Amino acid sequence: MPLRIFRSRNVAGANLIQMLMVSGLFACSSWVRCTLQRVLRYDALEGGLAFLPVAVGNRRAVAGVCQRLSSTRFGARATLSPGCS
Repeated sequence: MPLRIFRSRNVAGANLIQMLMVSGLFACSSWVRCTLQRVLRYDALEGGLAFLPVAVGNRRAVAGVCQRLSSTRFGARATLSPGCS
């Protein structure tokens, strides 16, 4: 990938925001996984199955709502910014 694409403020900002959001989601899912296994005594399979509704719900939200908002109505910057707070 050519690094010159990061000269654009929009591309660099969007990548930074996505990196922060993904790292926050990873930290949250790790904390929930530890809570499920240590406090509720779920085994690995039960813990994985407990995350399944969250994954399906996130997929539906991204495919349905967020895609329409970012492409037609508000743009990528206005759609990603509230998600960071």
